[in-house]
Amino acid sequence: MIDSVINVHHRLVGFALKNNIHRTVHGFDFMQETLAEVEISKEGDIYYAKITLPSGEVISLENEDFEEVLEQVANDLQERFGS
Repeated sequence: MIDSVINVHHRLVGFALKNNIHRTVHGFDFMQETLAEVEISKEGDIYYAKITLPSGEVISLENEDFEEVLEQVANDLQERFGS
């Protein structure tokens, strides 16, 4: 689930992907966990996506088509976190 849009400009879109499951077990609250941060920018005719994982790992993707780069991001995150 996309938790929030951090920044939207003509050239940059960024958002954090979070697991928003909030539970109270035995009186303890469990906080949400950031799964990834994604930045999408455009230079010329190319869209660039940068996925940063909590481990510090950075995945870079690029495509001339905006929808295609979004699909690449979705596919990568699905492979990592989907079931």
